[in-house]
Amino acid sequence: MTKRREHQPGVDRLTEAQREAREGRREAHGALLAAVETSTLAVPCVEDPEGGWTSSDPRAQAIAADRCWDCPVLAHCAAYVDFWPESGGVWAGRLMVPPVFRRPRGVVPPG
Repeated sequence: MTKRREHQPGVDRLTEAQREAREGRREAHGALLAAVETSTLAVPCVEDPEGGWTSSDPRAQAIAADRCWDCPVLAHCAAYVDFWPESGGVWAGRLMVPPVFRRPRGVVPPG
């Protein structure tokens, strides 16, 4: 029987690459939020949060994505989502589609 290692508070088990990725995400997200807060122009997803940014309707998503191209923080949004792809919604004029998990061909589910 293997002994389970107990969690030790304050011990970081992340690798150096994972720590760097986490810090990079924080920096990109912080820059995006700062750009939104300091923008003197309207940021479409902030001004109209119900505007299709997280809709499941493809037409609403397409309209939201088109609105991104006039956004004053588009570059910051693109930098964030390029660094840390979100699992859904419209970001920087792009539809972030969650991955679809499919069974390999010829595999029949049990039952």
